[in-house]
Amino acid sequence: MSNQKMSSQKNNSKKKNSKNTDKANSAVENEANVLVRKYENRRLYSVNHKTYINLEDISGYLLSGKKIKVIEVGSEKDITCEVLLQILLQQGKADLIPQEVLEMMIRMNETWIKKFWSPYFDKSIRMVFELNPLLNLSTKNIFKKWF
Repeated sequence: MSNQKMSSQKNNSKKKNSKNTDKANSAVENEANVLVRKYENRRLYSVNHKTYINLEDISGYLLSGKKIKVIEVGSEKDITCEVLLQILLQQGKADLIPQEVLEMMIRMNETWIKKFWSPYFDKSIRMVFELNPLLNLSTKNIFKKWF
């Protein structure tokens, strides 16, 4: 095969990969205000702002009311929850979750966590807002998907 044909095939392959990435980006952007891509070297890149960012920047986006989505480059896996947990650890807020709860979650398998933990958390958040009328609307808006 000639070098010209091989070069053409490589370019076509790159275009296909680029199109797939563009489709993934646009789908994710529909769900989030800020799309972040995490590279193998652990660097975070804001697609929207076209700049490298850090965990403090992500925290700032969240505090300003923006929704984020973090995608791992290569696998295209959504790792938003992992990054948010990392922010909680960095901010020293991990101790807000009782040790017993963390131990229980580690012992549970994934199916049990999804069937038990998600509905429990959902009901707990609803109950907090129903029992505490002092919570302001801005805080309630954070949890609007539950109402």
